[in-house]
Amino acid sequence: MQHDAQSFSNASGIQADVLALTLQTIGAGVAILVFAWIVLHILSAYQEERIKSAEAFWNAIKATLVLMFVLLVIFT
Repeated sequence: MQHDAQSFSNASGIQADVLALTLQTIGAGVAILVFAWIVLHILSAYQEERIKSAEAFWNAIKATLVLMFVLLVIFT
């Protein structure tokens, strides 16, 4: 594996660990933006009385769990 990382660095001029961290950061940023968009829709539905407070709470919990899982996958 070290040989592959060294070959990649030599060919591209970018270190593999720096590229991996950059891609992880971009992925996490996108995941957090999608999470924020979902939470805004949940709050909007609650304010417009399309869902009750318990539904809003559980939907927010589900969205948080999905975000945590996605971040776990991105960073492992």
